[in-house]
Formats: sequence, structure tokens, C-alpha cells
Amino acid sequence: MDTNKSQDNLVDTKGLLLKCELAEGMTLVDCGAGNAAPFTLAGAEIVGERGTVYALDVVKSVLASIKQRVEKAGFLNVVTVWTDLEIVGAAKRVASNSADVLVIADTLSQSHQKEEVLKEAMRMVKTNGKILLVDWKKSSPLGPEFKHRISSADLKVLAESLNLQHLETFDAGDYHWAMILQK
Repeated sequence: MDTNKSQDNLVDTKGLLLKCELAEGMTLVDCGAGNAAPFTLAGAEIVGERGTVYALDVVKSVLASIKQRVEKAGFLNVVTVWTDLEIVGAAKRVASNSADVLVIADTLSQSHQKEEVLKEAMRMVKTNGKILLVDWKKSSPLGPEFKHRISSADLKVLAESLNLQHLETFDAGDYHWAMILQK
């Protein structure tokens, strides 16, 4: 299975995870994993059988779809978690300070409580752990309604107000931007 690109081939998921220094034996949390679960699948391949990937979503049918994809791919290191990312502490199956890398991809544009989502991410990620944010460019013809998109500049201000260290912002393809933060 090619886990280098998401199902729609818009983002190099494996490349982005490697840029965050995800490696064998680590723990990845994929927040808002989605039906195709591209970061979950790419992460499961990278962390290997000694690592763990938590695939989080608020929609139970999405988690069932992820379980099927994971089983079909032969990964035994993925745990699905039903949670609401807008409630700090709701993902009880993911221990505080446990993630080496945490991904929030194409999810913040769907949230009305972006600060709470980032606070829940901060709870789960280890000190010095990385948070990878990927979302739709404001100018992209694809993606959610323009009024729901968040710019990387606005998100950087929010992240820094929460004492997250901004490491890098860059283009993640024609339609997405990406940002790496450190706790």
C-alpha cells in the first residue's frame, strides 16, 4: 500500500511525518483522522510494530472505516479513539504527555473552538514533542467554505499565545499549508 500520499494525492503525508522526525518505536496521535486516514496509515508504517498510532475522530462510522483500512493494510499498531477534540481531556484513552508527534490535518477549519483543540493537542503531546498542523490555503479552490478557513498567520498567533514554539511554516502542496510547532 502506498502511504506516501493521501487518497486524494494532495499532501505527502509520509514526507510531512518524517519532517517532524517521526521514527520507529514512537507514538503518533492523528486528530480528526478521517475516513481515508492517510496520516494514520503512513504513521503506522513509520513507527512500526514497536510504535503506536492513535487515530482520533468524532464520527464513529469513520473509526469503523479506519479499522477496516488498518486491518486490510496489516497494521497491528493502531488504536482508534472516539472523542471530541474541542473538549480538553475527552480523549481519555490517550495519556497526557504521551505523543512524540501529533497531527491535526484539515480539522481546524471545521472547528469553532480552535484554541480548545490546540489545548487538547498540548495535553497529549510530550514536552519537546511536535505538533503538525495542515490545513487548506485561503486561496485554494478546493476545501471548505472560505469563511471557515484559518490562515497560517492567524494560527501562528494563536499557537504562540498558548506558549507553543513555532518551528516552521511551509507549503504542503498546491492547496495546503503546514506548520510545525513544539511543546
